[in-house]
Amino acid sequence: MRDALTWLQASRASDIASLQRLLETGELMAAVSELVHRLQRERGANNLWICSGGALFSAERHARQQEVSAGLEHFYQALPPAIAQPGYSRFCNLIAAALQALAGLPALRQQISQRELDQAAAMAAFNQVIRTLLNLVFEAADTASYPGISRALIALFSFMQGKELAGQERAIGSAGFAARHFTPDQRSQMVALIAAQEQSFITFREFADSAACESWQPLAQASRDIERLRRIACTGGRCDETGALHWFSLLSERLDQMKMLEDALTATLMQRCRAAIDQAQQQAAGKVVQGDSNFSLYVSGADWLPGAAALDSDGLAPKLGRSVLSLIGEQSQRLQQQADELAAMRASLDERRVIDQAKHWLMQQQGFTEEAAWQALRKSAMNQNKRVLEIAQAVLAVAKTLSRHYGGFGDLAHPLLNPYREYALLPPMAVGSVLWIKASIRRLRLVGGRLFLFLFRGNMMSKTPFSLTRRQALISGAALGAAWIVPGLRNAVWAAGSDAPEKAQVRVGFIPLTDCAPVVMASVKGFDKKYGLTLQVSKEANWAAVRDKLTSGELDAAHVLYGMIYALQLGVAGPQHDMANLMTLNHNGQAITLSNQLKASGVTDAASLKKAIDGSAKGSFTFAHTFPTSTHAMWLYYWLANAGIHPFDDVRTVVVPPPQMVMNMKIGNMSGFCVGEPWNQRAISDNIGFTAATSQQIWPEHPEKVLGTRAEWVKENPNTARALTAAVLEAARWIDASDDNRRETAQVLAGRPWINTKVETLQGRMLGQYQNGLGQSWQDAHPMRFFGNGNVSFPWLSDGMWFLTQMKRWGLLASDPDYLAVARQINRIDIYKQAASAVGQVALPASEMRSSTFIDGKPVQSHNSATVIPLQVTPKAAARPARLRPLLQRAIPATGGLLLMLLVWQIAALSQPGFPSPYATWQAAQVLFADPFYSNGPNDQGIGWNVLASLQRVGIGFGLAALVG
Repeated sequence: MRDALTWLQASRASDIASLQRLLETGELMAAVSELVHRLQRERGANNLWICSGGALFSAERHARQQEVSAGLEHFYQALPPAIAQPGYSRFCNLIAAALQALAGLPALRQQISQRELDQAAAMAAFNQVIRTLLNLVFEAADTASYPGISRALIALFSFMQGKELAGQERAIGSAGFAARHFTPDQRSQMVALIAAQEQSFITFREFADSAACESWQPLAQASRDIERLRRIACTGGRCDETGALHWFSLLSERLDQMKMLEDALTATLMQRCRAAIDQAQQQAAGKVVQGDSNFSLYVSGADWLPGAAALDSDGLAPKLGRSVLSLIGEQSQRLQQQADELAAMRASLDERRVIDQAKHWLMQQQGFTEEAAWQALRKSAMNQNKRVLEIAQAVLAVAKTLSRHYGGFGDLAHPLLNPYREYALLPPMAVGSVLWIKASIRRLRLVGGRLFLFLFRGNMMSKTPFSLTRRQALISGAALGAAWIVPGLRNAVWAAGSDAPEKAQVRVGFIPLTDCAPVVMASVKGFDKKYGLTLQVSKEANWAAVRDKLTSGELDAAHVLYGMIYALQLGVAGPQHDMANLMTLNHNGQAITLSNQLKASGVTDAASLKKAIDGSAKGSFTFAHTFPTSTHAMWLYYWLANAGIHPFDDVRTVVVPPPQMVMNMKIGNMSGFCVGEPWNQRAISDNIGFTAATSQQIWPEHPEKVLGTRAEWVKENPNTARALTAAVLEAARWIDASDDNRRETAQVLAGRPWINTKVETLQGRMLGQYQNGLGQSWQDAHPMRFFGNGNVSFPWLSDGMWFLTQMKRWGLLASDPDYLAVARQINRIDIYKQAASAVGQVALPASEMRSSTFIDGKPVQSHNSATVIPLQVTPKAAARPARLRPLLQRAIPATGGLLLMLLVWQIAALSQPGFPSPYATWQAAQVLFADPFYSNGPNDQGIGWNVLASLQRVGIGFGLAALVG
């Protein structure tokens, strides 16, 4: 047909049909939500019934079964018709899997009633049934094509997942409290479940609307009783008799409160579906919806007639009075925005998909339970300071390679051949190799272009194909073309002949910390456009991810730790790369936080901490920092050493990403941590810890984060490096210009794309307003600074030299480097001076060195040499007993075992005539040891004697070996 109106009406009809299917899906999700909650309640009743040996919750079991039966009827009624539809295959498969699992409920209940399943097996069976139902919600969220509805589905799924993890926590906690002790496996499961809940609820808050977030706020913080019992469970504390019932009651109440919010989420989902249908039907009828910016094309079914004249008139959009050309441009931009939003939402689901595939593969190949597979991935990630997602991707990459070359299977769901099962759980070296291969593949982006990279990566490294669809490419092209048609838009691009940046878009990574502000505000306030750039600011999970993406070329530059740049230059923090520090992003603003448990025991500062450590067993205290060569590690080590605490011998130090610090302290994994803001203030706000020292107390006006990149990138893009530095420098100056600018920065950083926290958590310390959680408040003389008339931003050589001395001090460097030469190579003062000149009115210091004084009175001199500060730690006096105790612990059991063996042997010799005694055997052994080849041996006694003597010699050998062991 040639009638445009017919095709537009067909488009609207397709939209309405698609939305009707989404409405049916929403009704199904509501039924799934109700059924899952009832199954969780039945699982809890069965759990306590099993743990009590059938003495408790018999009536509750029966009542919960009746509730589930009613929920099943509602679920069956909400199922859509089993009709073949395009793109519906996977959803149908998941419905079939859920129905199959639900059909097994009667048999499961019978097994529980007949005591054929223990607590763990019964809970695992219920978990599997619930998981099949949650998969339906996940698939609905993954396939929804309307951003508003997709956001509601992702929020619902994330919340249901967090609630299910809370239900599993209730089950494991009930079992532990009922047994009155928690096994190591149960303790680790509790810790993992608490952390996973937090992650699920973070995703929920990111996609939920403001009303849902406000409703969640009272539930986000578990009650004091729950936290107390969690602490007992996670640390193996003493359990009382009523612990199981009390725990079950508290967690059940919290789950019921969560269900109320879950019902509100499903109601919001249904409301959005119906609103979208009403809007589409109104538009199909030709009615104008006031305030509607989602559809720029307006068609009147009564008055509009197809014709060329309409292209030049206002017939398409009389209320706006715009040309068709501008409308097409706006429509293209709208579609691009929708596609970008959907891609961002689905990216949060991709991580779960990849991790689930890796867990499934490990479960098949190693016979792991799901919990064991998760723990294996998590432990490998922690050991290598990687994200769990990266480890899962590496596992899948090797799994796919093995299945291709050894098993011939194209699908990861198929098992591999037995000879290759040992590859299922990758050793760190293998995972590291795969990640190195992936990093090398990323470099191809600079050489061979994106097409080859993603085709290769899609075929070899991932189950996920190249994400840029043909539709997205067409939409992007249309939007770009429409933008360049608009008059005056081309003038917004800055270009100055040979000074123009080599790259129009620069990808800059950051970690969600307050000191990422200059990078973020350079993008938000448009300073990048002024210098001919567009910053693509990328939030990263941890410093290891920043390091890997920066060195592989996936990031052009990054908000990065000062020490990491130098460690990469020297090959300390990974493979050696020549690096560049373009400017310092901030001074001050970090802190050392200690737990409130230490405060309750009388620890409030470094001196009292040392007393507590001296009175405890070695390794009783765990402290966390963010990276082995990070500034936070250096502040922590310096502070501990200044108090006489050896940071390696007296305490245990671990690496934890900044956003996970507060949660790990909350569940008792650490006694203290050193990190940037806002996480120190967050620990105080959440009543978890207190500030024992700020970093500016250790070194006033110390450097912290830098704008780091690769030296090769600066060489290839000198104009871009200068423009990037200028944009960030001007943003830093703007932030420091007034308190109002700092408040506005705090408002921006608190948003979901950046740090995602409360404004109050950021704003106080950004303004220098400190309170330490011990009742003390003050206006800090050295608050976090971003510009300081250029003194902050300037890349001082002496600053870099100091970090090198600390690496040498703590054993990261085997020998002294040429401190000044290394600092000159990394700190690109030439680039900074050019950028400062472009910005204008930025003071430049007369010298490239500066002087500073530390907490212990030690100076950093402004000369061309560096001094390594000796370790100021006195060894503990009880060193000899510490060495003697392990020796005795080994010797006493071995000696006791040998004496017991000799006693049994002697009794056997006395009771059995002719059986050799230990003493006779020892004499024979002496003869044999003196003449091992029997040259003078008593061979006349026959071969039997020789055999017996040989066996006795072997026995004596084993006895001596046992004693040595």
